[in-house]
Amino acid sequence: RQRQMCIRDRTLPYAGLLYRFADNYTVYTSYTETFMPQRDLGEDFTRLAPSEGRNVELGVKGELFDGRMLATAAVFRAKHDNTSEAAGNTTDPVSGGVVRVYRGVDFASEGVELEVSGYLAEGLRGNINFTVLQIEDDNGDSARHYVPKRTLNASLSYQLPGVLPLRVGGGLSWQDDTYIELPTFGSRIEQDSYTLVNLFAQYAITENLSASLNIANVTDEKYITSLYWEQGFYGAPRHGQLTVSWAY
Repeated sequence: RQRQMCIRDRTLPYAGLLYRFADNYTVYTSYTETFMPQRDLGEDFTRLAPSEGRNVELGVKGELFDGRMLATAAVFRAKHDNTSEAAGNTTDPVSGGVVRVYRGVDFASEGVELEVSGYLAEGLRGNINFTVLQIEDDNGDSARHYVPKRTLNASLSYQLPGVLPLRVGGGLSWQDDTYIELPTFGSRIEQDSYTLVNLFAQYAITENLSASLNIANVTDEKYITSLYWEQGFYGAPRHGQLTVSWAY
């Protein structure tokens, strides 16, 4: 009963341009198109047509402190056509069961991304990335509120000086609050902003043998991983992993 779509081939264009306007600075721009076949069924019980899109990015990169650090700032805008979005439940005329159906919706997204990475001091390496994102539907209204609009990721690692072959570090990831409306039930599910903290240590026992310890979600944060499917699952609580590796 499902209509099958056969796509023999598809060519997606991509173009990029870089211009170095100073010894340590480069400006760049890029354009690409996307194509994604979809498995979701529409209200007529046929598969939705593929989702297509276009993405444009403009940014600048620069080396700081004699090349020890790299900084990037970019703005981007993307158009997503016929993206699958839940349209509710309906009754299957054959089986009589309840079936979730979808519809194709057009979206536009735009945002800013800032990133700095490199060596803060001898043996100390860091990275920080901050992104701001806005998504609108074809009416210009804010959409897809289950996608965080602001995210922050940061990490630090330190190689102990001297002969001790020990590297330690950690990282954190933060996202702002998200929610999803449930028109069928007249309610809304919300997820507050949260931060996850991870730690690690790696020790080289010999030239070939090393051991590493990773502890994830150190603060034992309680959070829901995603609200995309109008349902949520709790993320993993605090947990650790000890790994021994042999390289030859």
